[in-house]
Amino acid sequence: GAPPMDIPQAEHIMRQGVPTVGQYQCKLADMAYREAYDNHGGLKTHQEEVKAKLIKEEQNSYYFFVPRFLHIFIFGLHLCPYTWNVHKGKGRCCVDGSTVLFEDDTGAPNLAIPDQGTQGCVDENPPVYIAGALEHFLIYLWDLHITYPDQDILLHSDDISAAFHRILYHLDAAIAFASVFKKWLIIPYG
Repeated sequence: GAPPMDIPQAEHIMRQGVPTVGQYQCKLADMAYREAYDNHGGLKTHQEEVKAKLIKEEQNSYYFFVPRFLHIFIFGLHLCPYTWNVHKGKGRCCVDGSTVLFEDDTGAPNLAIPDQGTQGCVDENPPVYIAGALEHFLIYLWDLHITYPDQDILLHSDDISAAFHRILYHLDAAIAFASVFKKWLIIPYG
């Protein structure tokens, strides 16, 4: 029931990054306001935890850190505020590309992404299919159960961030989802 695979598009994404097409535009005054805004309020009480998370993600090659003052020299830059979310006792630093900080704010890049399934916008927000991955995994578990009927089958949850480690951001999207933290301008690149 899944659609046919688009191998040329997958190869293009692998080499050039995602999204393959996008129109991210932000007024310079809106970007300056976002730089002065300096992240959501809840982040300020978790500075050390946020710093540790960002350092870890930079070491994993998810982000590129440059001095914050360089933001004025990067054409097309948006600045997404960070927010701190706690789920099941663990804190997570999240880039917020959706929040509009004031009326007529053009700095929220998620507003430039069309809804999935919008006619003629497949490259901006392509549908994602897992094909038969779940079915193959369940068959594998069933085969294990048949082969070892008296033994427990133990599964470990995997680190989802490792699954996305190989995905590149297209340069246009990278500067659209940039952020600031303390003295750093942080640009994601996959």
